[in-house]
Amino acid sequence: MVLDPEVTRRKLVLGSQNAITGWYDVSYVESTIEMLIYDRSTTTFSLPVGAYVRLDALGCCADPVDIGDEIKTKDGRYYEIKAIQERWEMDNFIRRDCDLTLLPLHE
Repeated sequence: MVLDPEVTRRKLVLGSQNAITGWYDVSYVESTIEMLIYDRSTTTFSLPVGAYVRLDALGCCADPVDIGDEIKTKDGRYYEIKAIQERWEMDNFIRRDCDLTLLPLHE
């Protein structure tokens, strides 16, 4: 588990389409959010109720995030958000559980 909840969110932004390749220009807009990250080795007793680590890590946050965004931790690890599941209790929003994949060879 990452003890410092402040991480850098790198929001994926697609630019104009390249006329030759057809690929869109990719850039990222950075902002700081609070997210608790639980590694795959975390025991089930340490996880919030209803949470399960499916990929490399699980990120729990209340801030808005999107699939494809990158998360950078203070120790320099990069994760990509693969799936998001919102947790609600009746009409009250609790958190977002984000399935994260570790990017060992970033850029």
